[in-house]
Amino acid sequence: SFIGTKNAVAAATGRLGLRLLLDAYNLPEGSEIILPAYEDLSVPKVISDAALKPVCVDIDPATNNIDPREIARRLTDRTAAVIVAHLFGNPCDMDAVKRVLKDRDIILLEDCAHAVGTTIGGRHVGIFGDAAFFSFHTTKPFMTFGGCMVTTDNDEVAEHVRSRINSLPFPNQWVLIKRVITAYLMHLLTHRFIFPWTLYPV
Repeated sequence: SFIGTKNAVAAATGRLGLRLLLDAYNLPEGSEIILPAYEDLSVPKVISDAALKPVCVDIDPATNNIDPREIARRLTDRTAAVIVAHLFGNPCDMDAVKRVLKDRDIILLEDCAHAVGTTIGGRHVGIFGDAAFFSFHTTKPFMTFGGCMVTTDNDEVAEHVRSRINSLPFPNQWVLIKRVITAYLMHLLTHRFIFPWTLYPV
């Protein structure tokens, strides 16, 4: 209800959320997925692991977000999806991206890992594409020591993600405890008053 989509499904990580979204659309092997060159390394890795081809395009230096003109330049007959990232709470120009993709059968996914609460014209990001994924990892602005949320108005996509999540085994308790401890240490060491004197010099 906060984002404004019909469906929101919890997942363990943003990587898992993206992988399940890609699987839900059943894209042909080798299909090209356009994404910003300035993106977390896990995103192109997930795309490759799904037997798809990541195609990195340049960003707009004024916003750090994907440049819609570069999307238009890199579109091919094999382009199946475009992933846009709303970086550092700065929303991508979704109107421009949608104009580029108009009348094309191309899936539009939003990476909202850095954009919980970010709005465009009063509407929250995560509602402008076919689906979106949010990350709540330790290094993200909205942090719950891990976790993810997938949002979409597509009931079939949501049900696919939900059914796959429900089929996964519940993680071992000690594994969870280790993850929380590791996440807390990362949170502590990346604090703005601690990071400059510890990890940065290293």
